[in-house]
Amino acid sequence: MAVFRCALRVLQTRRRIFDYNFHNRVEPDVSGLYVFWLDSGACLYVGQTTDIRTRMRQHRTREHNIDLERYFAAFGQRIHVSYIALRDCSVDELLRLERKLIRALRPFTNR
Repeated sequence: MAVFRCALRVLQTRRRIFDYNFHNRVEPDVSGLYVFWLDSGACLYVGQTTDIRTRMRQHRTREHNIDLERYFAAFGQRIHVSYIALRDCSVDELLRLERKLIRALRPFTNR
């Protein structure tokens, strides 16, 4: 539970603009959780990955979630992202944390 509360606090407070080169500022080969936000603070999407840098590049270049893609197209530079690296988490732990974050943040585009 402490990991979840810490992750939630970090993800809510460390937002950065999701510009085209954001992925280049992320350390490679690091697993973790990430959240896309509107600049108003509304949560768009919660995700987990074993490689944050690669996943950020994928979101920028070939979005698989049509609803999230529409937000990217409509709001552009008004989209923010936050992430937390969790190097020692298993994939199962990442999935559990992602599900808890989805329940807590109620993102618009997670299905």
